[in-house]
Amino acid sequence: MVLHQTLFSINADWNDIPMPHLQELSITTTEIGGTSPGAGLIVQCPNLRILRWSAPASLEPGCFKEIVKACPRLEVIELQRMALPDDVIAMILDSMKASVTEVIITGEEHVASGTDLGFSIEAFRSLERRHFSTLVVLDVGPENFRVDSASLLQVLYSCPNLRQLRACRIWAEDINDGHQQQQQQQQRRRGNWACRGLEVFEVKISVSLGPLVSSIHEAVFCQFAALPRLRVLHIGGRARYKLKRHQLCIKEGGGLSLRLEHGMGHVAGLARLESVSVGRFAQELRREDVNWMKRYWVGLRALQGELHPRREVSEAIRKALTDPREDMKTMLDRLGFS
Repeated sequence: MVLHQTLFSINADWNDIPMPHLQELSITTTEIGGTSPGAGLIVQCPNLRILRWSAPASLEPGCFKEIVKACPRLEVIELQRMALPDDVIAMILDSMKASVTEVIITGEEHVASGTDLGFSIEAFRSLERRHFSTLVVLDVGPENFRVDSASLLQVLYSCPNLRQLRACRIWAEDINDGHQQQQQQQQRRRGNWACRGLEVFEVKISVSLGPLVSSIHEAVFCQFAALPRLRVLHIGGRARYKLKRHQLCIKEGGGLSLRLEHGMGHVAGLARLESVSVGRFAQELRREDVNWMKRYWVGLRALQGELHPRREVSEAIRKALTDPREDMKTMLDRLGFS
């Protein structure tokens, strides 16, 4: 039994209605602070396996203790917009008795404010202690800078069943360091930097301040080449870059360069790609890069971000690569794109 309900106000009578057969519950509540009538509804569902709860509230930790105690089969938990401290999230994950497969904890407005709220070190340790072996989906919010690059790489490496990762940022240099270690240590416990079954990667790939040779970008592409099931690759950084022939001059927070001369050719095997996003990291694709994408990313249906400094060229590239009806050569020739 599944219940999808938007609950703007929950009468106390809800607390007296047992729902022993309910396995999936999606609710949106608007209570502010203290105990939650939404929690009163949830604890009436002892066989609940999937909980998706959105509430702009700072709730008492006790209500979450009651929920995980009353719902021992809970394996998917999604909490949105809640002002939850890190230690409360850790307590929830530690208390869950079932093998957790999905953890989605987002609350960008709280994390971005510079408070101690949001998924961070303690929650990560709880996840590592209890749930790495069964985790399939992890989403800690696109603006949560408190989950560091090293922790995200550990998730990718240590969760054998991971299919989706959504988070804020991984540094390209960290991926490059892992690539070099793999080359030096051929007898690692697993040969890849991440689960080969990964399908969705939505994490900004950022590059530090200063000039960097394209070998770092090539190393990152080499790592992605080991993930043949990728369908969604959203790697957008936040800053523009200036392109030179043999190196990239990248401002802090810059991202990955989708250029053949910087190693993009290594991911020719990602034939299942459906969606690619470079976010706010401005690209400057050339004709050879676009032709390559058209040849190898045949299933591409969405391409987001600034692909070229000229807006009309950027839009033409997007249409040419995602709409099979478009004549790419004619369109780009008309714009003088080379």
